[in-house]
Amino acid sequence: MFECISILIPYKPDNGIRDINFNWIKTFYEMMIPEVEICVGVSADEPFNRARAINLAAKQATRDIFVIVEGDIFCDPEVMRDAPWVIPFRKIVGISEENSKHLVSAPSPRRGRLR
Repeated sequence: MFECISILIPYKPDNGIRDINFNWIKTFYEMMIPEVEICVGVSADEPFNRARAINLAAKQATRDIFVIVEGDIFCDPEVMRDAPWVIPFRKIVGISEENSKHLVSAPSPRRGRLR
């Protein structure tokens, strides 16, 4: 099922915490669901043009189902099984900057845990 999915991530680099969070999120999806295609749309526009970044990611995509995620929010990959239309969260839990730094410095999630 995941072989049909392209994950689209709109992204704007900042040479700081956004880059650290983005790299963790990207690694999370690569490890947890390696079958998906990850497409990153980078936009350096001021202000950030999220729609343009999504469109740039979509141009890279080759799969049948698009899942748009944020570069600093992750969701349980199991909710993607309900594709083609899923709102992958019911509740957002904010993480403090200190806890966020702890999360991205912890060992990577293990491959296959959610299968």
